[in-house]
Amino acid sequence: MIEFFGDNFLARNISDTDIKRVLKFHQSSMDIIDQGLFVEHIVNSERDEWLNRNAVNVEKSDRCISKHPVLDFSDTISKLYEVIDGFFRNTSIVTTLPIITIFSDAFKEKGLVHCSCCFDFDEASLIKFSEINNELLWTNLMLEKEIDVCISLFLDIERSFIANQNRAYTDGILQIGMLTQKIQDLCKNENTSIIQTFVNLQKFSHDIGVNLRKRLLINNIFLGGIK
Repeated sequence: MIEFFGDNFLARNISDTDIKRVLKFHQSSMDIIDQGLFVEHIVNSERDEWLNRNAVNVEKSDRCISKHPVLDFSDTISKLYEVIDGFFRNTSIVTTLPIITIFSDAFKEKGLVHCSCCFDFDEASLIKFSEINNELLWTNLMLEKEIDVCISLFLDIERSFIANQNRAYTDGILQIGMLTQKIQDLCKNENTSIIQTFVNLQKFSHDIGVNLRKRLLINNIFLGGIK
């Protein structure tokens, strides 16, 4: 077997336990070939009907503090909506839930500051569903770094499992990765800053009112310079 430069470094700094833990998780999220299960999958008409009905439906909050047409916002927010909507319309099954958390005063006149919103793609609007405590440590960090909004991309693990079975997690992350690239390309074209920072994803999800067991926060995109 050919040895590559750096093998000794890797061996010294990575434990077998850590590698086995990652491999076990990876293998658990791969397809299992079982002819009996495969036949059962093919004839599962109820599942197929659900997928046909919900392919491009995007979950929205059942709590609505206020609703705001997307066209009332800046070009960046409107174009962000268009990019996400276009991506979802060209996706076989939507398993991503995008949430926008607003920190700056840029949209204060609309009653949107220190709050989280989801998109209503049926009515091209933003639904404000939670208000954020501005005394939380991570909200202060957002203001210090001049972050205006955060685009959070959640994996709806239940929808993804129905659609992708054992590959629910890996296929869901791949979808979020492709959408992340679309959003980054838009920000580059709009000269909107993508600001690098870190927050605890579990706490962030809890603080904005998202169910941690059903929707997994995979990526936060922090944006500045939005007018």
